[in-house]
Amino acid sequence: MFLLQPMWGEGFEFNFTEDVVRPIQGQNAQWIAENITVIPSVSLDALTMGSSSFYIQTSNFSNGTTYRIDLNSRIRSSDSGVSLTPRSIFLYANPNSAYTHT
Repeated sequence: MFLLQPMWGEGFEFNFTEDVVRPIQGQNAQWIAENITVIPSVSLDALTMGSSSFYIQTSNFSNGTTYRIDLNSRIRSSDSGVSLTPRSIFLYANPNSAYTHT
């Protein structure tokens, strides 16, 4: 299970119920490219990892646009090794809107 907290104009924070496997040091950009897809495309600029969360700094959002964020199964629990079930999250780019996920 996870929680997404959009911070419009800044980035996204993903919080998980278990600790997440971290990328190999120096390979944050590769980790983002392998694990996160945003359609339409936005810049995914920087990754900050916590033990059970990660934050991705973003830019280039357009207000009034619906975005799909895909998290793939390469994101794994560091405790159990179980992969995240692939998820698609749909967001409408408006600071006053809520988010939905499927």
